[in-house]
Amino acid sequence: MGDDLKPMQPWGADGPTIRVGEPDAITGYVPVELSKPKPPGTFLTDLLEDWRREKNPQEYVSGFRARMADIPESDAAHLSWQAGWSDADTEKLEQDRHRQVLEEGREDGYLETRGLLFDAGRNARMNGVAFDKERTEPWQQGWVAADVEIGGKPAF
Repeated sequence: MGDDLKPMQPWGADGPTIRVGEPDAITGYVPVELSKPKPPGTFLTDLLEDWRREKNPQEYVSGFRARMADIPESDAAHLSWQAGWSDADTEKLEQDRHRQVLEEGREDGYLETRGLLFDAGRNARMNGVAFDKERTEPWQQGWVAADVEIGGKPAF
């Protein structure tokens, strides 16, 4: 890996060093290097393997659309598909909850879920999901924030 990776030592001076690079602007891929590999199957190695896998925006969009179309989750699907499905699930469940609160005549400012919805909207934009006025306010704000961050360029 290149010298552009930033070293981290979360286990102290005697532990392994993780070097993490900047996410690729097009694919979102984050280069990661571990100085001393941990035994297979540990939480750390599993996490690093997830980081090493290149994100797949098309799979994310497919998973997002699948959840919005009420297609069940698939454990066998690509990790990016599962991430898209999960973000859409958060959005869809929150839309339903929000509608019910408003029907009951109460006010709702997404107090407990604002951060999750914002992140879901941001992830959606970064992976190429189109803006949708039917989404929750925090989702739309996350989408717009990501759009501004990447300068309105295509996500991939």
